[in-house]
Amino acid sequence: MLVDQVIFKVKGGQGGEGAVSFRREKYLPRGGPDGGTGGRGGRVIISATARKKSFYHLSQTRWYRAASGQAGRGRKQAGAQGRDLIIEVPLGTQVFDHRRGKLLADLITEGMQVVVANGGEGGKGNVGFVTPTNRAPRVSQKGQPGEFREVRLELKLLADVGLVGYPNSGKSAFLQAVSDACPQVADYPFSTLDPQLGVAYQGTQSFTLVEIPGIIKGSSQGGGLGLGFLKHLERVELILYLVDLSPWALVSPEEAFSTVQAEVKSYSSSLWEKATIVVGTKLDIPEARQAFVPFRETLEKEGFTVVGISSVTGEGVPELLKLIASKVSRREEKDQPEPGRREVVIFSSENKDSYPEYQFRSAYLEKLVTKCYQEEEADLLLNTQLNKSGFKRYFARIKPHSVLEVGGIRLIWDGKDLKFAKDDE
Repeated sequence: MLVDQVIFKVKGGQGGEGAVSFRREKYLPRGGPDGGTGGRGGRVIISATARKKSFYHLSQTRWYRAASGQAGRGRKQAGAQGRDLIIEVPLGTQVFDHRRGKLLADLITEGMQVVVANGGEGGKGNVGFVTPTNRAPRVSQKGQPGEFREVRLELKLLADVGLVGYPNSGKSAFLQAVSDACPQVADYPFSTLDPQLGVAYQGTQSFTLVEIPGIIKGSSQGGGLGLGFLKHLERVELILYLVDLSPWALVSPEEAFSTVQAEVKSYSSSLWEKATIVVGTKLDIPEARQAFVPFRETLEKEGFTVVGISSVTGEGVPELLKLIASKVSRREEKDQPEPGRREVVIFSSENKDSYPEYQFRSAYLEKLVTKCYQEEEADLLLNTQLNKSGFKRYFARIKPHSVLEVGGIRLIWDGKDLKFAKDDE
């Protein structure tokens, strides 16, 4: 079962208590105070990993607390810091402060992390309370409590191609025919109740497909299974509209296509503007083959690309895969960033219908951007270094034309390279 939203509370660890201690040695009977500081409490960190596919493993727990710091000790020994609590989530997770409704991070690549609750500072030992008038204080400080936050996680699946259509339009059959996915295929509506993922191959290129449950008229008002699953299409490059051409389809092909289009557009204009292919299905049925010709002619006049297939016989499927491969970008895997560069946090002010702005917090990236900013060929130098380090993989899922702010410097991501923004951008 796909769990794509969870809400829970987190709290950083309590800071350790400072120590009250005095130095006592054979020839130094009054050595003065030497109580150490308590250790800082552990942090609660949310980290993205490809090992997780949904929030099912988090759905039964409502509280997460990091470990407390240890108390300080004599001889000015500071207490050990509390161990950080790392919560693993799937790639594509958006992290929100639930009470404020603020987006904290958009974790789209392996290793991205965000700290959602800092640990409390450790209390001072009595050595920290020495004054000219009080040379031997017998007081210490308690550790500070850790930060508290109510967190909401929302999952937007990372895929290249989205499959949408009326119920029973052949989405599951197509996904099963071209990928390693095993969705439920049945001759009744709404056989798919959760989004399904599969990986298809065309030559040396691979791309991920996501199938969402069927859309009917009124889905935007909660009809059928509603439009809640459409959020999983917001990151895809290409949308396939699958249309049932068989004589026993729930509605006519023209009505099915126009209805699904209208419901998608009512959800988000950004989905409406994505590249599309209209796919007529079930051509193994003679009546469907006859209906395909006028259906294709009508939509091609409106500027749509139309393809006919049969997932049962495989007719048209290889041609469709070639067409998909030509429209989906090749994402070459880069080398892993060097140790110490993995803790990248993205804070986004993304709006559904506009280009987002991201704020990166990465010591490596800030240092590199600052260094390149004053150079003559700043863009070329910056992208050369990003390619060498493999750091560009962090930008792979960001929309082209998005604005990135790094250390107070604004950059534009064009889908392939970063460019320093001009004053009017």
